Parts: sequence; structure tokens; C-alpha cells
Amino acid sequence: MSESADTTARPPWQLELPDRASIMVGELAKRGHWIVATLATGIPWPVKTHKVVYLGQDFWIIPPTQNASPAVAMRMERDATSDHRTKMMRFLSALSWTQGYGVRVSGFGGGSMPFLSSGRGTGGHTLTADFVVRDLPEPDASGQLALALMREARGLDHSAYSFLTFYRVLEAALPQGQARGAWITDALDKLEGQAKEALAKVRARGVNDVGVHIQLARRQAIAHAAKQPIMDPDDYSVVHELYEERPLIQGLAERAIEEIFGIPTPSSIYRAHLYELAGFRLIMPPDLMTQIMEGPWEGISGTIDVPLLDIELRRSEPFSALRGMLPVAVDIAEATLKLLYRSPDNLIDFEFELHFDSERLVFDLDCGLTIRDDGSAHSARNIADLRRFQLDYLGNGELHVYDTDTRALLSRVDAFIPVNWGNHEWFESEIAKWLKAAEHRANLTPQN
Repeated sequence: MSESADTTARPPWQLELPDRASIMVGELAKRGHWIVATLATGIPWPVKTHKVVYLGQDFWIIPPTQNASPAVAMRMERDATSDHRTKMMRFLSALSWTQGYGVRVSGFGGGSMPFLSSGRGTGGHTLTADFVVRDLPEPDASGQLALALMREARGLDHSAYSFLTFYRVLEAALPQGQARGAWITDALDKLEGQAKEALAKVRARGVNDVGVHIQLARRQAIAHAAKQPIMDPDDYSVVHELYEERPLIQGLAERAIEEIFGIPTPSSIYRAHLYELAGFRLIMPPDLMTQIMEGPWEGISGTIDVPLLDIELRRSEPFSALRGMLPVAVDIAEATLKLLYRSPDNLIDFEFELHFDSERLVFDLDCGLTIRDDGSAHSARNIADLRRFQLDYLGNGELHVYDTDTRALLSRVDAFIPVNWGNHEWFESEIAKWLKAAEHRANLTPQN
């Protein structure tokens, strides 16, 4: 799974397309049996390769170049088959779902090396240096079909065919017509955002039964031409209405995938934020977890095998001062686990709380980070490192907590949004001051 991003990210307008030689390195330079899918997509695409593991298979996300379009590659142990290409399409459908854009495969290629097909590389692509792949769904066969239809519908530029394919998602979710109609009627007033706005436009045109309108004036009119209603591609008023209604049918399709197939949308994942404590829940004994949640909290007993931790921020270079942090104290309160970690040199304390009732990791920058200076060059470098941590955290830092030994991501916390905070000049001067102090102290220390 891709989680890290370019730590020296530049704004999109300053990004440059890589050349082929800079891409085809490392594992991508190894001979084997390769499949390469050339893509047309609205997903903001990276300018560096990313390796993603999905359903036990390695996939390489390849950026566009001056003469090649974005691509995804996979390597097999034997010659490619239809099953291999289907597996790649499943990955693209999962990626499309989490990124919120359509993905069309322009063609398949490959060979003994991941050869890229020539095509437009400079136009029609949105680039990003902050590309992250996370929370890819792994549904059953029926859910896979729904995601495939969603990927296809999002990637179609033709309003009518896109509308029809979104409707096919509803048919896959609710095969029985009467049940589907009742579900649509019930779901309409639960829609949000652009889907809700599109619904208001339909009702403003005097459409009373929107469910029947979707079925007859849209689905049936697009799919058939033997009898009325028939969608006339030259009738601009209908074409324009279809364009306006696309967010409505897309919103219904997304809701059906979530409700019927149990595949959460990225926004639902964000609202639930289970990722903040997911890794820590895995190391908690069930009996102790029950006591923490339900009490009684006085005299609570149990053993937690808490790991060493690396404290990091996404988009920031690692902080050496916060690597291999050791657990030194644990306290349990109502539905809360309070943890105190200390650096191996005993100079830094990092304190945070796991609020299991609200699924939150709580870290207070004011009192959760304690720094001690023992007068050494090492200590001065620590302080410079932690000043950089504080600066980056205040700059919308996304806290990541890793198991030191396994590098498993135990927690990620959404970007910190400070209020009336962040004197960058002061932090930069502090970093420079302590780096200079470290150099001065090192010169005073006799060399062995």
C-alpha cells in the first residue's frame, strides 16, 4: 500500500514530467512477464512511480512522460492471461473508487519489460507530488462488479451513456425493479452535495416523481428506441438536462454501493476516522479492551504488549529524535488509554491518549512533547529536529505512528489545523540556532 508522499512536494504548476529512463529503474528494470495498461483518467497522477500491493499482487503506478500516457504495470511469473488483466482492472476499479475519478484503459501492452505505449504525455493530465493510495476496498464478486461499473461510468464523457452505466450500478445492487424503485425514492432526500443540488433542479422543472423520471425518461429512453420516450441525441434541451442530472444518478449509485455492498465512500471513512486507532486496537487484548470501554476502571488489570514507536509526519522527512520511542508508562481512564513514550537517550518524552469511545488519538503539542537538554551535541541536534517537527506539525501536519520493528502503521491522524499559530521565522531561527549549537558542542568534545 502506498502511504508516503514526496516530502519535497512542489505545487502542480511547477511539476515536470519525468523521462522514461528515470522511471524504469529498480524493480521496473527487471525482466519478466509484464502487463502494462495505458490509462485515460482524471485522477491527479504522480510524477514518481508508486508500488501498491492489492489482493496479494504488486502493481506499479507509472507517471506520464513527454511521449507516454499514465500507466499501471504488473509482473507475473508466466505469460499474461485474461485473468491477469482482469486482476489489473479490479485494482483500477478499487483505485477509481477511492480517488473519486473514472479510469479508462486505452490499451494493454507489455512484454519482457514494462514497455510504455506512445501517446500524449503533456496534455490532459493533472499532476501531483502528494499522491497517496489508501483504503482500497476488497469486496466480494458482486461488489467488484459494482465498482467496475462505477469506474466505467465515471470515466465516460458521454452524458447519456454515463447516466445509463450509473443506473446499472443500481440494477446490480437492487436487481428487483420494485425494490429498486422504493429504494431510490427513499434515498433521494438523503443525498448531499452536488447530488442534492441536481435533485433540486429536477424538482424545479416540475418533476414530481423523480424515481419514475429516472426509470422512464432517462434509463428507458437512453437504452431503447422502439417506443417513446426516446432520448434524441440532437435535442440539446434533453442533452443539457442529462448533464445537469449526472451528479444525481452518480450520488444514488455511490450510496447504493455503500448501503447495499457495504463499501464505504472515502468521505464516510473520513467521518468515521477508524484509522486513528485501528493499529492499536489490533494489539489490545479483547478482555482488556472490554474493561477499558465498560469499566470498572479502578483496579483494572491486564497486559498490553505495546511496541516501540516511530513518530512521523506525512510529507516530512523522518525525525531521528522520535525513532524507536520506548513505552515507559500506561494509565487507563474511562474508555481511554494514556501512553507515555521516551526516547532511547532519555531526553525526549512523547505523551498521547487513545480515546476508544470517539476513535481518536489525542496529542497536545503544548504539553505532549517534553525536551531535555543535557549539554551535548546530540541533545542540540535533538532539539533542532523537534523544532522541525513542531513547525511541520503546525503546518497542517498529518501525524503517523509506526511500529518501529515491523513498520506497520498503527495510527494516522488527519492534518492538524491550528488557529493563530505558526511563526515560521521563529522556528527556522530556532532550528538554525540549535544546529549551530550542536556543531559548537561537537568541537568542544574531545574526539576518541
